[in-house]
Amino acid sequence: MGRVLLLFAGLMLAALPAAAQTPWQWRLPRGEAPPSVPVDNPLSVEKVELGRKLFYDVRLSGPGYMSCATCHDQERAFTDRHPRALGVSGERHPRNVQSLVNVAYYPVLTWSDPTVRRLEEQLFTPLFGGHPVEMGGLGREDEILGRLKADPEYPAAFAAAFPDGAGAISWRNVGRAIASFERTLVSFDSTYDRQRRGEGDLPEDAKRGRTLFFGPHAQCGTCHGGRFLTDFRYHPPQGDTSGATRVRTPSLRNVERTAPYFHDGAAKTLSDVLSVHAAGARLSTDERADLEAFLRTLTDQTVLADPLYANPYR
Repeated sequence: MGRVLLLFAGLMLAALPAAAQTPWQWRLPRGEAPPSVPVDNPLSVEKVELGRKLFYDVRLSGPGYMSCATCHDQERAFTDRHPRALGVSGERHPRNVQSLVNVAYYPVLTWSDPTVRRLEEQLFTPLFGGHPVEMGGLGREDEILGRLKADPEYPAAFAAAFPDGAGAISWRNVGRAIASFERTLVSFDSTYDRQRRGEGDLPEDAKRGRTLFFGPHAQCGTCHGGRFLTDFRYHPPQGDTSGATRVRTPSLRNVERTAPYFHDGAAKTLSDVLSVHAAGARLSTDERADLEAFLRTLTDQTVLADPLYANPYR
């Protein structure tokens, strides 16, 4: 009789629906559409919050003192201050850290590899990559998962984020959670955005800079056009005429906060960037000043300070 009752109870539990999740509600200005979300990784509040904790957790790195946020600082529009990224081993990378803001909308994700198109896959390169070493997790995969399993809060957080019976603390779920958090890093509230929506205006020097930027003289908009101020195409990097290496055009959103610039961090300031481009476009000193004024209107102060994106351990 006891076995029958236990079997019945087990069948009843199995028949119960998975715990309800809280649907993610996008907070977007009028006229802005949300990014597409993979059908195999739908967004929920529980999953995004778990991803935020993992994004800021230094235990995710091999030696246990570097997190995703080490190189992607919210106050810097999720970039860092270094010309080129610095991994846990002290090795300098060949590329500057790119911003994660609006990355959910991007058709391609990295400086030089157009085949990387899913956030769920891309994050394993910094976690486990060996050339160059970034977070140093290669060969320590089980050890890192063990740290998460030993945490008093993570088991319940994973179960809440993945309540369909697949809520184990696994690398697949780590990837899905962090990718979900990264998808919420949206930015459409700069002075430029508000001007586009008819909710404000630009200063006079920025207006002149906007005309230059998108006009035939400076031609910045040729590569930095569209909603995200990038064509998402791969071009020879600044100063490289060999054609051997191509890098993706970076977005200029929040560019005021993402210094240093270019794929290798060679330009320290916006003024340096404009000086490099000035020779080809024959820009005057006043025109460069107007262009810089326009570029500063692309800063979204909201995304730089939104508590939903901030370090939950502080």
